Amino acid sequence: LKAMTVGDEAFYYHSGEDKAVVALARIVREAFPDVTDPAGRFVAVELEPVRALARPVTLAAMKAEPALSGMAMI
Repeated sequence: LKAMTVGDEAFYYHSGEDKAVVALARIVREAFPDVTDPAGRFVAVELEPVRALARPVTLAAMKAEPALSGMAMI
């Protein structure tokens, strides 16, 4: 998150039971301290929606795709 700049696109990922990318988003505010982290180690960014995906792409499907093996989230 710290490396993202305004205008960058990002995956909107459900990290609960679904574990799937469900939409694309755009960064509208760069990294700032996460107010929910009293230790001050984490940052947040602000997003705006770009578009929902026609179907969620699960983490399992992404891990099974060799072309995505270099992604940090994999």
